[in-house]
Amino acid sequence: ITLHNNISRGMSFSGCINLENVTLPESMVGILPYFGGCSSLKEITIPAGISSIPSGAFWRCSALKKIILPAGISSIPENAFRECSSLEEIILPAEVSSIAPNAFRDCISLKQIYLPEKLKEIGQYAFTNCKSLERIKLPDSLESIPHKSISGIGAFGGCDSLFEGCESLKEVVLPDSIDRIGKRMFCNCKSLESITANGVRNIEGGAFENCVSLEKIPEFPMLIEVGSIFGDVDDNEGAFQGCSAITRIVLKADIKWGYNTFRDCSSLQEVYIDGVMSIGPGVFQGCRNIRTINIENIESINKYAFDQDSYVMNVLVRNNFTLPQYKEFWENK
Repeated sequence: ITLHNNISRGMSFSGCINLENVTLPESMVGILPYFGGCSSLKEITIPAGISSIPSGAFWRCSALKKIILPAGISSIPENAFRECSSLEEIILPAEVSSIAPNAFRDCISLKQIYLPEKLKEIGQYAFTNCKSLERIKLPDSLESIPHKSISGIGAFGGCDSLFEGCESLKEVVLPDSIDRIGKRMFCNCKSLESITANGVRNIEGGAFENCVSLEKIPEFPMLIEVGSIFGDVDDNEGAFQGCSAITRIVLKADIKWGYNTFRDCSSLQEVYIDGVMSIGPGVFQGCRNIRTINIENIESINKYAFDQDSYVMNVLVRNNFTLPQYKEFWENK
């Protein structure tokens, strides 16, 4: 379809399931028409005069493979490209400063996306289930101090589940300005091997849950807290729960380790504890292959911290540490 100059504001082609190609007039300015649900749409030429796109503009355009947005676009609205299951590549204009929640959710064929250096805000679920995305570098412009934003909860306050289900994601680079990794942010990123995050101070529950290719805990030089110690133990997801490739863990000083942090890390064999104030319940539950526990400079270990069925062969204790009152566990090791 070729459209001419006299187009009414707010025009919609929603649900035109047989529409394959669209050419918009070069003179067109302002808001892009709505094409949500045009499941056969393969190509569209967007004029340079378009300065904004509506929420859900291409939602469920499942045949759309590639799109180039004009330079005047400064924000990607909510659900803009959600469930564009054939979309492989998108080039964002340099002026884009915000990406709203769910903007690229379930774009299962999206292999690469380059985030502009002026980007300040990303809403939650923006890249959830982008199963083909292999690498992502978040620009230094992203802000970590919460303020009122498109998500309503701060620039990176909405990072919960941001990359959850990105099964092909191997490498992530976070700018130093990001000080928190939100709940389930990288959950089920089954190919994740490397993450650079030098500014992170807090890692929330489920952040790396089931990252089965992660062989060691990444270096977080500023880290002070992992997971939560509030609420019911069973309701708290462990930050590294189910990371089945990790074999060795060193719990460093001055870091608070929340409930279930390493729960079900089934390959874990060695645990070194030095300078940690305490270890709460569930931290090593389900880690049944632990063979060595080296304990030094710690005040307390909860009696349910370790799996009662694990067969620990070697426990080394220094500095007069008192074993937990639940001695049945320790006496069987």
